[in-house]
Amino acid sequence: MSIATRFRRAAVTVATIALCAATALAADAAASPIAAADATGASGYNTFANVAYVSGGNAQQILDLYVPRHSARPVPLIVYVHGGGWSGGDKSELQGNSGWQTYLSDGFALASIDYTLSGTAVFPQAIYDVNAAIRFLRANAGKYHLDGSIGLWGESAGGQLVALAGATCGVSSLQGKEGVTRGSSCAQAVVDGMGPTDLLEQDTHLLNSGALLHNPPTSPDSRYLGCADGLPACPASTVERANPITYLTSSSQVPPYLIVHGDADPLVPHWESEILFNALTSVCANVTFDTMHGQGHTLFFTGALNPPYPAQTVQSSQGCQPVTTSDGPPLTWDTIATFFHAHLR
Repeated sequence: MSIATRFRRAAVTVATIALCAATALAADAAASPIAAADATGASGYNTFANVAYVSGGNAQQILDLYVPRHSARPVPLIVYVHGGGWSGGDKSELQGNSGWQTYLSDGFALASIDYTLSGTAVFPQAIYDVNAAIRFLRANAGKYHLDGSIGLWGESAGGQLVALAGATCGVSSLQGKEGVTRGSSCAQAVVDGMGPTDLLEQDTHLLNSGALLHNPPTSPDSRYLGCADGLPACPASTVERANPITYLTSSSQVPPYLIVHGDADPLVPHWESEILFNALTSVCANVTFDTMHGQGHTLFFTGALNPPYPAQTVQSSQGCQPVTTSDGPPLTWDTIATFFHAHLR
């Protein structure tokens, strides 16, 4: 089985009927976003489906937005970026996370975005899209009862994209010219789940030593970067431009990070999150790193954030304070919500 297939299978999607319905609505959504109640009508949020965040853009530049119904004040927003090896998956992956509605009931709006996949356009198009979606949502905050504060949450390839977006606030070369071009794409908090942060070094640190999952020409990583001869043959500057750690030279515009990674991940080595944590601490950023022992690449989908919780090691550094290490508290959907509350309120 190819690594691209394995990435796609790792992404849990909603029912086929829902996906087909979303596709059918996409053409109309660009002109007139659809406001609809959730399927049960009982969970207290409105859904804006297939909203085009780039006027006249491609079919992948759309998002779903979920907004609590009964908040008296505008609400903060969490933007979810799906995984899939940058070549597959879509915004419906959000609903495969068992705790996604926790954030809605806790007073956050949620946006799940599609972005241009590597089969259509290579890097930096995907990060252009993430930043365009953020600018669109911030520019339309009043329309959707949002307060303008934005947190990012991504897993796997989506983790790489949110880690990159968080680290590149104000970096003009990664902003693109899509959609709303004025306003800030900076985020106030980032949750990075299992995201690659030094793409060329992944194969060196895989658990199944000797395997080549990321460097070959056919790998999702090579296709993402447009490296037809594989990552090692790419100019170093091309690969480094996609690495979040490249941009961590100052804490002045770096938001707080919560990094989550299982130490039994067979696809993206745990080492990738270790070096991101070290890079963030080196610039005195606020960062927490939760290592979930024995967990693989799909921990957000397989119940690891629900009891009984796996053993965990939590490392944390606030500003330039020394790193503290403990075995808890366990990571749950509520503790992630608490992280966002601390920085988006």
